[in-house]
Amino acid sequence: MRRPSPGTGLRGRGLAFKIAILIASSAAISVVVLVAIAASLSRDFGRIAQAEVDELIDADLRHVVTGVYNLVKAEDDAIRELLSSHLAAARRSLRDAGGAGLGAITVRWTATDQFTGQRSDITLPRMTVGGAWLGRNLDPGSPSPVVDEVTGFAGATATIFQLMESGAGMIRVATSVLDAAGRRAIGTYIPTRGPDGSENPVIAAVMRGESYRGRAYVVNSWYLTEYEPIRDASDAIVGMLYVGVPQRSAESRIRQAILGTVLGETGYVWVITGTGEDKGRYVISRNGLRDGELIWDERDAEGHFVTREIIDAAIALDRGTLGRYRYRWRNADEPEARWKLARLAYYEPWDWVIGAGVYVDEVSVYTDIIEAGRARTTGAMAAAGFVIAALVGLGGLATARGITEPLRAMTRAAEAMTAGDLRPVSDMDSGDEIGTLAEAFNSMAGRIRAAMDGLKASEEKYRGIYENAMEGMFRTSFDGRLLDANPALARMLGYASAREAIELIDDIAGRVYENPSDRETFLANLRENGFVEGMEARFKKKDGSVIRMLMSARRIAAPQGGGEYIEGFIADIDRLKNAEERLLGLLEEKDALIHEVHHRVRNNLQVIVSMLDLQAHDAMEAGPKALLGRIKQRILSMSLVHDGLVRSRDLASVDFGEYAGDLIGTLASRSSDSRPAVVSIDAAGIRLPLETAVPCGLAFGEYASNALTHAFPAGWEGERRVDVRMRAEGPVYRLTIRDTGAGLPRGFDPSDAPTLGFRLAEAAVKQMRGTVSAIPGSGTTIRVEFPRSASAGPGPERPEA
Repeated sequence: MRRPSPGTGLRGRGLAFKIAILIASSAAISVVVLVAIAASLSRDFGRIAQAEVDELIDADLRHVVTGVYNLVKAEDDAIRELLSSHLAAARRSLRDAGGAGLGAITVRWTATDQFTGQRSDITLPRMTVGGAWLGRNLDPGSPSPVVDEVTGFAGATATIFQLMESGAGMIRVATSVLDAAGRRAIGTYIPTRGPDGSENPVIAAVMRGESYRGRAYVVNSWYLTEYEPIRDASDAIVGMLYVGVPQRSAESRIRQAILGTVLGETGYVWVITGTGEDKGRYVISRNGLRDGELIWDERDAEGHFVTREIIDAAIALDRGTLGRYRYRWRNADEPEARWKLARLAYYEPWDWVIGAGVYVDEVSVYTDIIEAGRARTTGAMAAAGFVIAALVGLGGLATARGITEPLRAMTRAAEAMTAGDLRPVSDMDSGDEIGTLAEAFNSMAGRIRAAMDGLKASEEKYRGIYENAMEGMFRTSFDGRLLDANPALARMLGYASAREAIELIDDIAGRVYENPSDRETFLANLRENGFVEGMEARFKKKDGSVIRMLMSARRIAAPQGGGEYIEGFIADIDRLKNAEERLLGLLEEKDALIHEVHHRVRNNLQVIVSMLDLQAHDAMEAGPKALLGRIKQRILSMSLVHDGLVRSRDLASVDFGEYAGDLIGTLASRSSDSRPAVVSIDAAGIRLPLETAVPCGLAFGEYASNALTHAFPAGWEGERRVDVRMRAEGPVYRLTIRDTGAGLPRGFDPSDAPTLGFRLAEAAVKQMRGTVSAIPGSGTTIRVEFPRSASAGPGPERPEA
């Protein structure tokens, strides 16, 4: 790369040097002038005009709210004038078509209340225009007389209504208004009375022979409208004529002006709905972040319903007057509420409560710098600004001339390159960065040429991938024509070639989909999201057989306004789905087998317990009976583990809380103590896997049995209570069994106890890789800790204390 060569004057310097000189000179001049002015006027900055500041802030708020109010009113007036013109055009079109009337033949309608959606079947005479029946045209692609003519040259929506029998309302018989499904909303009607029983103002005005102008609910949205009666040849009212534009479209034209209005640091203008079902809902919020949010029940720190009070105050204002309101408010991104001052106005035709507010603590900082000599300071600063601007302009002009001339040559070269001429830029004799840029530009042209060659090779490469891909790739139109396909797609659908598939598949829904409604679902998702991913469908092959496919596609805009088409790919998942179904069957068989195994183990353990009961009954001596009872208890503890497994859904874990309750209940039922101990169990949400549940249950059974049997000796008068607690604490489970009995001897270590029960419990704890300890204090407290994730196995040696 060529480095800039030294030169004379500004032209010989680098571009960075030129810009630096310009900025430095401008800044230096600005600083000198501003410092001089500040020094000369500093003696005047001493008098704080608090009252004037408040008045200025209030005046600014009034001006902003008045400006927004007038902006809305001007937009509304313009729309009203436009609607009057549209209505005149519709009236003229209806008259030129021969006028409206009712025919002798009746037609049956399914009338839908536009507010409640309730449907009813009615019979009405045919509505005619120029003697011809309007028909029942739902398709927006098919023309409807009068309404389409008005929409076509006026840009609004239009409707012809027919009066329903018994004055029930007005039903749409021809309209350019579309419903949620994108069809003409004929058959919907405006009832004479709304859902709350109130009189509909549109119907009331028209039936009085008057026109209605204003805001009205049309099918599924709010519109700015005009209605007038339609009379037949006998001057009887037989319907009404409507034109309107969506209120949202009118709002959008002034929305950015409102959002762009800044008051102080964070003050802003907002709009909320004043009445009706949307009372208290944001229309325009700060930065548009909360638009559409219902804030009717917002309260401040003192519990006041701020939004309700603002709306009540605004609606009570006379037309064109402003209100004032002071309140505490907190936006979603602010830590706490602050005092705010707002000016309010209510524009009744749009049901808009308009407010402009600033935070008091933000505007109060200006009281330190606003003083009585503002006028002189402003004049002086303006003069200084003029001088600064002139000086900066002169300096910038000289600098710009040195920069723009070579850049113009580069621009011409870039335009030629855009047109396809990749020849090098003509050599520039410049010692600055422009010359370096020219060399880089030539190098870039060479690289682009090489890239174009590589792109051509890549296109050939990816064409080969497209032709030889294992997955089917396609391009279709939205109306169901197959525009392009690769050989894999043709093979999947049983066609000899991609060309044959393209020629024969002219209706994808009918020829390819087993269920044509799947095609409609596919298109609906595509239109809504722009893409469809992983959709399963059943396709028909050429020979009529059906295969299951997994399909992904996206919506593509054709270049140069050529409409839209669909691109995507499909994969044959028939074999995969069959294998999945077989696997699910095997899993069900496995679950049934495991369930049966646990069930039989539990039954076998119960048989052993029953046999031990019989043996204990036959035993004469107390020693063998007690021994058999302890053996039976241990087998019961294992049996209860399998009970818990059978009850569980996964057959792999046991709810410890349920298990402990069952075991304690079994032990208590076999106790002959006249004062049984009160037992509490706290083990909510603890589930133990099978490899841990069996040894844990055995250890818990031994310690719980010891507490219930030996903790309270004969004649014990104190509290009889046993508390069981199981917690998951970090990587371990912690099981605690505490009683309020006589307690263990001092220095007792449960891991060294000579009794068989304690030795069995110690062995079970070690199997879980855990530890057991006795906690000193009143009564007996045994604590067992074992890992949550370790598999059962021989445990480590217990460390010395």
